[in-house]
Amino acid sequence: MKFQGRIYKVFPVQTGTSSRGEWMKQDFIFEYFEQPSDRYADRVLLSVMNDRIKEYDLHEGDEVIIGFGHNTREYQGRYFNDVRMYHFEKVVRKDATAQPQPTENKPTQGQLFPPNRILGPGYADGRDGVSGGPVANPNDEPPF
Repeated sequence: MKFQGRIYKVFPVQTGTSSRGEWMKQDFIFEYFEQPSDRYADRVLLSVMNDRIKEYDLHEGDEVIIGFGHNTREYQGRYFNDVRMYHFEKVVRKDATAQPQPTENKPTQGQLFPPNRILGPGYADGRDGVSGGPVANPNDEPPF
């Protein structure tokens, strides 16, 4: 299963020594929506080992595509769930140079409608017409 989401939390790197030598491990929480219509995000704890820690360079808030699967294993008569990541890819936005969109304003107490939002190109004075600003008509042709 591959999902696009974001890195919700990154934990500190853990180190240790085993019979095979030194090891490093970094846990992180991946947040995603299983269905686009879901109201609440799902979260799963995943791990990165050794050289992949530097290769992936995890930061909270990074948008990524992660593929992971799960398995149940038995150890000394007890069963444990195991979640393994098999795909990691950082999402690179093509519109990285675009201006950030303004957040939607909510009406304050006593207001029936939210304050005007800046809607960008197409509106001569940047207003949406609620308070008298011009409203763009998509069928209008340029005058030349």
